[in-house]
Amino acid sequence: MIIYAPLWPLGQGKIIKILEHAKNTVVGTFEFNKNFGFVVPDDKSFGTDIFIYGFSMGTHMASYVASQNGEKAPFAGLILEAPFNTLLEVARAHVWIPLPLELIVRDKYDNLALIQKIRTPLLIMAGTDDETIPAGLAEDLFAAAPEPKQLVIYRGGGHSDLYNFRNYRDVLAWLKKYEKN
Repeated sequence: MIIYAPLWPLGQGKIIKILEHAKNTVVGTFEFNKNFGFVVPDDKSFGTDIFIYGFSMGTHMASYVASQNGEKAPFAGLILEAPFNTLLEVARAHVWIPLPLELIVRDKYDNLALIQKIRTPLLIMAGTDDETIPAGLAEDLFAAAPEPKQLVIYRGGGHSDLYNFRNYRDVLAWLKKYEKN
């Protein structure tokens, strides 16, 4: 998961000041899931200029953070590249023989449940030729998400090559649309 701060690299000084401030002052509360942790800022306006970017499995962590804090301190936006609806559905896309996958897949990573709680602008990107996470799983996630949202499907795009389709242009255009001045 990557957290993007607008105006980078011009915003580096601000980020450094925040980090320096954090050495001497409590700036938030540490919260954790069973697999990762994060800090929820005490200043509720802190996240309003932060975009969260998740790729592949990182889309779950990004969605989790946005869903836990979306109503308390909305982020500027959430970007999910090659996301999935649930880890169980990813497993089903790869396992062709009949197995009780519900019993085998222990971690649910249910982005479908999380996405419904998110109250921040959303960009979802996927490729039609992704052999790791089928684009249909991203489309399912998009269908369940509240507005505002945007879906970009790259014809011929794979799992790790959307930059070859210049997805960064779509990301930058979307960031400009939702960046707060």
